Amino acid sequence: MKPPFYMSSNIKNKKISNENTNEVATSIYKNAESYYLVSINAMQTLFPKAMPAITVNAVFSCELFIKSILTLENRQFNKGHLIHQLFCDIKDNSLKSRIISNLSNCGYDFDSYIKEISNAFSISRYIYEYEVRSCDLSFVLSLSKALYTECSQLFNEENNNV
Repeated sequence: MKPPFYMSSNIKNKKISNENTNEVATSIYKNAESYYLVSINAMQTLFPKAMPAITVNAVFSCELFIKSILTLENRQFNKGHLIHQLFCDIKDNSLKSRIISNLSNCGYDFDSYIKEISNAFSISRYIYEYEVRSCDLSFVLSLSKALYTECSQLFNEENNNV
């Protein structure tokens, strides 16, 4: 049995090839899922006291979900946390359209909001070092849910509509 915090040795050694792309992408997805589930649980039980921690986990799950998609697409991604840039790098336009449509149906101007939260992972961890100290947590949670839903389908996982 793999430990709960599973990291493929191929990730640790940065050896991603066509033969192990699925293994690496799945490993990234599983870690994204854990951050997502923690953010949802904390939102339900610890809001508003744990708002910075909820934001960090939700935004980081978005980053990792996107990186799992990019890995499946055999795309290289830069080290970093810029959600907007990573999202733009996804090749599958139908996948991007579904995510954008999902959030637009919730009343969000996707392009504006994703640019606003693009660096939220760094900002929410180092909140007192930045002039701008807020992001729309409801958008972050909606984006993480949309990404979770799409990734669950890509990785043939049950997400139990969390």
